[in-house]
Amino acid sequence: MRWLADLFSPARPPAIADAMPRDAAAIADLHAASFRRGWSEDEIERMLTDRSVIAHRATIGKNFAGFIISRVFGPDYEGAIEIFRWAVWLSVPAGIEAIGNLVVLKYQAKFVLLGKWLLALAVAFAVNSFAIPHMGSYGALAGLAAGYLAAAAVNFYYIRFRVRA
Repeated sequence: MRWLADLFSPARPPAIADAMPRDAAAIADLHAASFRRGWSEDEIERMLTDRSVIAHRATIGKNFAGFIISRVFGPDYEGAIEIFRWAVWLSVPAGIEAIGNLVVLKYQAKFVLLGKWLLALAVAFAVNSFAIPHMGSYGALAGLAAGYLAAAAVNFYYIRFRVRA
């Protein structure tokens, strides 16, 4: 009858604690049961000892209930914040370009789409080749932005061409 009392008793919240290398076997078992290719115990142990990983385990009573693994950038991650502030603005040309893809696909212009992405790749490569040595990671953003803008330009040209026809 204990199970009946447990069924109607209020649920106990899980206890959250830092995960340790000794938890690697339980984490690996749960991950393997949840995913097609689960992480091995060795992989989990390496993650748990990595300084750039924050890991927690959840237990209910003495039973292992789950885990949370977060990757962070390491002790110097604050230096990356500024580039992320700029990178978020790349969603604007990416969104405009994605809308253009829908229109181009509506006209079943798969070769225009293929050619557009080859052009975008070439433009991004050219800009990256020049900008990364001079601007570092901001140069990579410039190359990505240039590729998106080239792709959007092809979309606009094709849509204008199709609308006139």
